[in-house]
Amino acid sequence: MTNYLTYTDRLDAILQMCKYENTGNAKKLASKFCVCERTIKRMIDTLRCQGHKIKYSKIKQSYIFLDK
Repeated sequence: MTNYLTYTDRLDAILQMCKYENTGNAKKLASKFCVCERTIKRMIDTLRCQGHKIKYSKIKQSYIFLDK
């Protein structure tokens, strides 16, 4: 991914990646967006506050939706 994405674009991209269960862990996701892990964790928290039921699956090594 590139640096020029807006915060909203990044949130949308994370949602799409969660849908296909291919986010990787926070460190890998942070690398894709050129941000720190803490920023990714805040973004996941933002999505949760918006009502998205997201959790991290150690088995799939990805953030996923709880209600598929």
